[in-house]
Amino acid sequence: SYYFSRDDRSGADPAIPNDQFRFLVGYEREVLRHFTAGFQYYLEWTQDYDELINHSPWPGFEPDESRHLVTTRLTYRAMMERLNWSLFVFWSPSDRDYYLRPKVTYRHSDRWTVEGGLNLFGGEDAYTFFGQLDDNGNAYLRVRFNY
Repeated sequence: SYYFSRDDRSGADPAIPNDQFRFLVGYEREVLRHFTAGFQYYLEWTQDYDELINHSPWPGFEPDESRHLVTTRLTYRAMMERLNWSLFVFWSPSDRDYYLRPKVTYRHSDRWTVEGGLNLFGGEDAYTFFGQLDDNGNAYLRVRFNY
């Protein structure tokens, strides 16, 4: 897709996002019995990047001209699909940061489900998309009753 910034066509205003090409491709398949792997690649390519850097009050904190994001989801279903293990990974090689989402879900019956998981963030720099959330990791437990 193409993100068109009408209010700043030259890319000189750092308060308005520049035009961007955005690209997303993905693939998912069952690799082994009950084990599924999925993959996505996302690219944001900022246009007029030199203008953005030249007019930015903090050029060192601007994202790269080409921001890459790779996501992977691994899912294993066991016990007749009542127990599911999942790992969802977001990793940006350009920002050098990540977001990990492991979780386990157990469906006791059609009414009761228990789920537990983690949200883990990290990165080399405190101003990147996931790196800024480095101290915000958490664990959760959810019990759901359907009536």
